[in-house]
Amino acid sequence: REAKIPVIIIDRDIEVEDRNLYTAYVGSDFRKEGETAVEWLESLLKTQGRTEETVRIVHIQGTIGSSAQIGRTAALEEAVARNSNWQLINQEQGDFTRAKAYEVMGTILQGTKDIDVVYCENDGEALGVIDALEEAGLTCNANRGVIVISFDATRLGLSYCMQGRIALNVECNPLQGPYVAEMIQKMERGETVEREKYIDETLFDCYTVTQKMINERGY
Repeated sequence: REAKIPVIIIDRDIEVEDRNLYTAYVGSDFRKEGETAVEWLESLLKTQGRTEETVRIVHIQGTIGSSAQIGRTAALEEAVARNSNWQLINQEQGDFTRAKAYEVMGTILQGTKDIDVVYCENDGEALGVIDALEEAGLTCNANRGVIVISFDATRLGLSYCMQGRIALNVECNPLQGPYVAEMIQKMERGETVEREKYIDETLFDCYTVTQKMINERGY
């Protein structure tokens, strides 16, 4: 700041006492991603006529303290608070990896198989969770089994979505370079830039995703 050099934070936010120390943040709105996921789940359960019955949810969190974990966790916890029939039966850290999520899901399954939803905070976790669920004899399917929710929308994650094993995959768009380049060009022209620039993201569910959609992805 003293040298008058603009600093742009990309992909993950940071905690500072003075947010004026950096010029702008470019990346995902992780809270909005989580809200997109829980709103989709609320709509699905309403369509299925499950607004009164107990919905038992397992939550596999990402690395604790990361921006993605904080936002996606907050959205789920708020949704559980406003839906009296939603029951959060387990909340464990999966560390954003397939291996860790497989391990913690396996431990949870030793205690109960009465699970309706598993909310995973990225695709790696979702794949590990599905491995554990299917090994335990459970079906991952939005209509007749465990509803698995994930974030990222990687090609592998979307292929699982096409198979119905991931019910919903909310995009976490990594293509942030063009947004940063545009911001730099604006600053070079002396224009004011947005303090927070959230990138465009969408969602994919098992009912509407197609191979064409996957093939057209930019990553």
